[in-house]
Amino acid sequence: MKKESMEVVGRIVKRERELFGIRVIKKDNTSKVRQMYPEAWHMFYLLENENNLVPPLEIQGTMEVLKNDQIRLLWFIHPIMINEWNMENCILFANEVNRELGNGGRFWVDTEYFDFAYEERFEEEMLQLSGMNVLEQHMFEWPLGQFRDIHIPLMMLLQGKWGAETAIRFIKELRENGFVENEKYDLFPDA
Repeated sequence: MKKESMEVVGRIVKRERELFGIRVIKKDNTSKVRQMYPEAWHMFYLLENENNLVPPLEIQGTMEVLKNDQIRLLWFIHPIMINEWNMENCILFANEVNRELGNGGRFWVDTEYFDFAYEERFEEEMLQLSGMNVLEQHMFEWPLGQFRDIHIPLMMLLQGKWGAETAIRFIKELRENGFVENEKYDLFPDA
């Protein structure tokens, strides 16, 4: 990957880090122990619900440059909260959420490592042709906005309080109306 492209990504990460309050670790891949796909940045973002309807959710992100000069962006929940009892519901929910995504990324559940993640890949040409604003949207605004939208239903699934049907009904109502009547879902803020 061209040095200029990595500098553009670095500027985007710096600007979005400040905007979203993301903690970023710039990886040093110069040691003798090398990963197959060296991670360029590792990021930490705490997603909180302003009404305390559900617990905060840490989302970690990683950006790495693949051998074919693609950039792989991955945002995932931490700690691992998927288990054999909620996995199927989480897969059904991720599939429903993906139906309305039009930005190129996708949510998925890793059935081997129990991760719930959002992934998007970018060609180096996109860095050069699209401009920083488009890349900022793809790398930060859209994925973190999607996690914000699914925060409540995802946490309810992970805690075993809801099944996929309720979580899907919630996200559909949110998308159709722009809001959800929390009382319909027995959601009340902590005192």
